[in-house]
Amino acid sequence: MSATIKELTFGIPFVSSGGNAAGDIVVTGARVGIVKDAVTAGGTGFMMVQGRASFPKNSGGGTAIGDGVRVYWKVSGPYLSITPSDGNYIGMTSGASVDGDTAQDVMMMLSDTHGAQGTTGAQGAQGAQGAQGAQGPQGAQGPQGATGS
Repeated sequence: MSATIKELTFGIPFVSSGGNAAGDIVVTGARVGIVKDAVTAGGTGFMMVQGRASFPKNSGGGTAIGDGVRVYWKVSGPYLSITPSDGNYIGMTSGASVDGDTAQDVMMMLSDTHGAQGTTGAQGAQGAQGAQGAQGPQGAQGPQGATGS
């Protein structure tokens, strides 16, 4: 599955095990990223982990997703999910989708397990506020709310 990068704000290097095309969705540990440029097997590439992108979404009855909803990457789908137990946290939707849409815009944020957002609207798993220290949507830390020290 692939995604379309719309606005890149932060990325990290990764080592590709089997080679990846630009736009491939990759999961490394708790992070979901989008490959920026093609990378060969065993090569080091760059994946976007924060910014705005369009992700594949399941279509059909009951699959609409509202604006500002937390979404997760369901590898077994592979598609977006609104159920935390389905996969790794990606971020929050940027605009709503309808049942027939096959893609959904998402503001990618740092993973829940890295303190970006808590599952109940509190601080993330490590508990320290990030550099901005402000509260973002739904009472959670903002996009730069990675853990402090």
